[in-house]
Amino acid sequence: MAEMTVTDALAELTLLGKRIESARSGLEGNTLITVVEVGKTPVGYRNRDEYNTKARAAVQKVDALIARRRTIKRAVVLSNAVTMVSVAGEEMTVAEAIEMKNFIAYYESVLNTMESAYTSARKDFDVAQARVKERLVDTPQPKGVGILPSTTRLALTGLHQPK
Repeated sequence: MAEMTVTDALAELTLLGKRIESARSGLEGNTLITVVEVGKTPVGYRNRDEYNTKARAAVQKVDALIARRRTIKRAVVLSNAVTMVSVAGEEMTVAEAIEMKNFIAYYESVLNTMESAYTSARKDFDVAQARVKERLVDTPQPKGVGILPSTTRLALTGLHQPK
């Protein structure tokens, strides 16, 4: 196999994926298997041998494309496993850096879940706190007892009071 850059290999992998799908879809219909009466030839072919030859060629084309893709993909994976890069001051292989990208997505997902849970709990807390305040206001207080404003200080006898 000829040498190529990883960038070229990745571009070819994309192209091969499209070509494989196109060749695979060409196998649909009566390309590979067809029902023909005894003594007749498949529609669109001069004889059965021509049909057999074209069916085999179609399968061989898909096989060759898949084999090339597999060879290129293997070379890219091996290159990624040994090529070192520096990401945020940390040395790692390209494969590790690619996987780190997946880890970042996981961490972001967990962080979003935690933020959502916090927001929901905070909302529930605010609603519960409002209910408690409402009950305190609606509850009749004995004469001489009431809710003190937050600026009122209680005098505590015998204790040191901050000034």
